[in-house]
Amino acid sequence: MDHIRDLPFYSEYSSGIDFCLLQPLGQDHYRLLSYLSTLFKGQYIFDIGTHVGNSAYALAYNEKNIVHTFDIVNNVTNKRIMCRENIEFHLCNLFDATSRHPWLELLLGAPMIFLDVDPHNGLMEMAFYQFLVENKYNGLLICDDIWYFKEMRDHFWSQIPTQLKYDLTA
Repeated sequence: MDHIRDLPFYSEYSSGIDFCLLQPLGQDHYRLLSYLSTLFKGQYIFDIGTHVGNSAYALAYNEKNIVHTFDIVNNVTNKRIMCRENIEFHLCNLFDATSRHPWLELLLGAPMIFLDVDPHNGLMEMAFYQFLVENKYNGLLICDDIWYFKEMRDHFWSQIPTQLKYDLTA
């Protein structure tokens, strides 16, 4: 785990964004997202549920990738996040088939999708997961809050076949 813990220049990259980005592994997921971004080069990574942009910023750690981040409202106020050249912000509901259609090829070809949407009831996550399965998506789907909310556990995480999921919570 040292290779995740000791990402080059991660502290400098994350300082001034949000204290959450500097939390150790097991307390927050941003270091993991940053590390995972280094596994790809010149790829499109999707962040669904921008919120304030912290996940998009973590995924943009590897500047050779482009992060497409989606939300239905704009809550990003941090100028360093807004100005990051390899993040593209989109006000678009990817849970709606019509809105998703123009993104279909890029989305299904992305090596990694991070999914963190509100409300955390597991219903939207399950519908999106089923869409990916039906379309034979073969990249990584990273989901946040799988244990934090009972509805996420009951309606989503417990419904995914054991052989198709890995719990990286710790």
